[in-house]
Amino acid sequence: MTCKIDKICPRPAEFSLRFFKSDRLLAGRLIAQAIRLKPEAADWKWEIHLSDDPQVDAYCMAGGKLLVGSRFIASYHLSDEELAIVLGHEIGHAIAEHIREQATAVLLRNPKNLHRKLPDVLAKMDSDLSVYLALMPLSRAQEIEADQIGIRLAAMAGFRPATAISFYRKLARGEQAARPLFDTHGSSDLRRRVAAAIVADSNPVYHAAINTAALPSYPFR
Repeated sequence: MTCKIDKICPRPAEFSLRFFKSDRLLAGRLIAQAIRLKPEAADWKWEIHLSDDPQVDAYCMAGGKLLVGSRFIASYHLSDEELAIVLGHEIGHAIAEHIREQATAVLLRNPKNLHRKLPDVLAKMDSDLSVYLALMPLSRAQEIEADQIGIRLAAMAGFRPATAISFYRKLARGEQAARPLFDTHGSSDLRRRVAAAIVADSNPVYHAAINTAALPSYPFR
């Protein structure tokens, strides 16, 4: 796993120190548990990068490339456990292969699409409003699934799953009253209510994890 700060986004030394000494170890614990759920993910070249772009919160590309926004962390005053919920959610997207699922849905919309190459399909997903709208129900279902996986991963890695509830409450306080027209995530208040059920199911996993002598961590390279 590589971990570096984007050259175009330098941060103060104290924030950089937290990222290198704490946050990458946190991510390593989550990735180790993700590999338990999806063993083939052990072959991925996992990376985590820090960005100072105010538009970046957190993101994980297919294959395990994580990006987290330093301003997002700072603006919500995220604790380690809250950051574990965020990264667990993004890792959940990756191991559930949601991008592949969306690309398959696009291909199946039209028989003519079956011969298109993946880069073309991904470009269409980004640029074609009709495709975006068609994928919205799937995207919202994937967000809930990523929440489920992320909270479970956090519990498996020894982070309190109940932190998800307080985290979504934080997000809800920062949201505008009107949701964006093309929002795919759903309101944070709704996600908080859904998370409550997931947390109840994950608590036994968390208690088993914290009673484990040594939790594994993905090795840094």
